[in-house]
Amino acid sequence: MSISRCAQILQNGDPDKFFATLIAPKKLRPILYTVFAFHYEISKIPYSTDEEILAEIKFKWWEQELTHISKRKFTKNRNEILDPLSDLIIKNDIPVDLFLEAINARRFDIGSQIHRSFYDQVNYIEDIFSSLLEIILRSCEKHLSPEAVLCVRKFGFVLGVANLLVALPALEILGKNPIFLNFNEKDTRLKSKNGQLLSEKRFAERVLKLVEAAESELIEARKYLRFVDKKVRPILLCCASGPIILKKARRDPRRVQRDAIKLSPLYKIINLFRARIRNKI
Repeated sequence: MSISRCAQILQNGDPDKFFATLIAPKKLRPILYTVFAFHYEISKIPYSTDEEILAEIKFKWWEQELTHISKRKFTKNRNEILDPLSDLIIKNDIPVDLFLEAINARRFDIGSQIHRSFYDQVNYIEDIFSSLLEIILRSCEKHLSPEAVLCVRKFGFVLGVANLLVALPALEILGKNPIFLNFNEKDTRLKSKNGQLLSEKRFAERVLKLVEAAESELIEARKYLRFVDKKVRPILLCCASGPIILKKARRDPRRVQRDAIKLSPLYKIINLFRARIRNKI
């Protein structure tokens, strides 16, 4: 299947990443379209069926196909993005474990599981979003410094937290439990006197803790940005809105649950072009 099909999947399913790719240099677009299309395909699995076992079967299928690719074995029953994904993995010798980490983390989204600690949630975000950007970086350059990898992984965490904060109200409507709990809290659906789920204060505390962790990673990521080749930095355009979303959430964490931190489409585009011109996030 052609790269153009990956672009179409992304345009229909994840317009934010599509536009971030669209203004990236032409040379980087095939990589971005392919990896982001994979990300979209696995992210939608838990929400594409009410049957948990069917979602698990789909995840297993992806794991098997990626393992086959790593062993240079190819099957006939292939997803439409597997051809460009296979080319990317083989040509650039990408560790398949990075893909498998993302798939395994996405299993959390099946049902209404609970992050039992802050560190569980951090690992979940890193396994998905940090791995995603590392895959892209490794697809762009073969000889990488540890600092360059560390830089994009930290930006990946920023992207993951920002995405979570924006999506959180919708996830709660779907019955998901997207915010971590302490071990001594047995039930996410603890109710306050007025019948709310988690009290607004507790919810704000959890949001703020995630935001502070992401902002700390953002500071470190910017320090390491000098180790990432300037020609490759546009792969980070997908993170352009992240710092602004974090800042809005830190100022008033309660706005997250009220679905009041989203950026307008025009503002997102402006941020993308600003980041593209400056060549930094």
